[in-house]
Amino acid sequence: MNASGELKDKVILVTGATRGIGEAIVHVLAREGAHVVASSIEAQRATELAATLPGGEKRHLGLELDVTDEAQRARAFDLIQGRFGRLDGLVNNAGANFSKPFTETTLGQWRRLFDINLDSVFDLSRRAIDLFLAQAPQGGSIVNVSSVHTLATLPGAAPYAATKGAMNMLTKGLATEFSSRNIRVNAVAPGLVKTEVWKSIVDDFGGDEEACLCYWRKNIPAGDIIAPEAIAEVVSFALSDRARAMSGSILYVDGGMTSQLIATR
Repeated sequence: MNASGELKDKVILVTGATRGIGEAIVHVLAREGAHVVASSIEAQRATELAATLPGGEKRHLGLELDVTDEAQRARAFDLIQGRFGRLDGLVNNAGANFSKPFTETTLGQWRRLFDINLDSVFDLSRRAIDLFLAQAPQGGSIVNVSSVHTLATLPGAAPYAATKGAMNMLTKGLATEFSSRNIRVNAVAPGLVKTEVWKSIVDDFGGDEEACLCYWRKNIPAGDIIAPEAIAEVVSFALSDRARAMSGSILYVDGGMTSQLIATR
């Protein structure tokens, strides 16, 4: 296969790659010519996903990665170096949603959420940056998948919002420290996306998806729930050379949700 596209032959690691936004990102990056490392806690599904991409297992790699497991994080980078010899991009997409009354939230749940949503991003980014600095030509790009909860949030979501708010500031801090060394760090902040989380939102409407859609379409200026592929296209752009002047940016991809002053009931 002759790779073509905005990300031709770039090696990009995607976490949480087998579901929702992560799976969409994998498909778009492969379409744009990247060698995709599709990592997930679902090892078999990750391997199967890599095999279905253009060029199959000759161009791509599926691997098991529980982002909270330090040994698995180290192994993932060893495998990438052994297979491809370099890394050009990292998409920190793996994460956990959380909604629970604050006074019922335990310290253990708080720490577990930070372990998944933030501590893993710190360590994976550190490892990626070490590679970016050591390789020739030097450089690379990181995209963190953040959330609209960094601008406004909902009752019961304070811990989740805290993890994503910290992710945004980590993004900006790394951008200021490493942009001069050809390493760009940006974040994409999705709004309401039709993933597995959407199912739990529908459950809040008694399982009536039409009623749920009707409500949210009134509360999103663009008038609809976002498809995972729309988020993936923005991630692909942020990784590409077209975004070469962009670092430390937080891209809100939310159909105008966070721009609306008052929700429509």
